Formats: sequence, C-alpha cells, structure tokens
Amino acid sequence: MPCKCSANDAAIGFAASQGNFQLNVFKPVIAYNAIQSVQLLGDAIRSFDERCAQGLEANETKMKEYVERSLMLVTALSPHIGYDKAAEIAACASRRIDAERSGVADWVCDGQTVRGMGKTGEDDLTEQDDE
Repeated sequence: MPCKCSANDAAIGFAASQGNFQLNVFKPVIAYNAIQSVQLLGDAIRSFDERCAQGLEANETKMKEYVERSLMLVTALSPHIGYDKAAEIAACASRRIDAERSGVADWVCDGQTVRGMGKTGEDDLTEQDDE
C-alpha cells in the first residue's frame, strides 16, 4: 500500500507538470490516482484500528518509570544552570543510569527546585502569554 501511494504521488506530480495554460489532459490521471491513494490510506487506517489499536492500554507505571529515568529531564535544568553544566550532568547520569530522577540533579539544585523543573501546565503557558 505505501508503495502504491508513493507511485500515485509521483504520477500525480508528473501529470500536474504536463499541463499547458490550464488545459491539462492528464486531469483524469490526477483524479484517479488521488482517489485511489485516499481509498488505500483509509483502508489501511481502518485495518490498523481493527487489528492493532483497539484494546491497547497504556502501562502508566512503566511509562512513569521511563520518564523518571530518562536523560531528557536534564534539559529542564539547562535554563537554570547553563548548557555546559547540564551536559556534564547528563554525561554523569548516563554513566550512573540507576541514580534517582535520571541523574544527579540534586547535586546542583535542591530537590524541590528539581521537582518543579520540566513540568508544564496551564500556569506556564499563561506566564509566557503575558510577556
């Protein structure tokens, strides 16, 4: 299916480039290939939904564990401590992957500050809009 959609895209692009002064004799080709691609993609989405997506449930405990152990949390420190220090913390944390909160953020800031960094919410968006 993806190959046919890509071929249809190429055919549509070629056909569209061959028209002269809005008199494109390839318009039926363009319409046919566009409709065929839409039908193929619609069938693929329905099939994915029926055979894969229905019944999926998130493992929230595991997701929370992955987020807390992720090195991406160090990026929240960068505005407060600078890029170089944050990179140093990330490098240390990658060597000590079992450290709490994905690394050594407590070395730099008190625990309360670290817990507040990286959280986004409506308050954060409101503050940015006011500026």
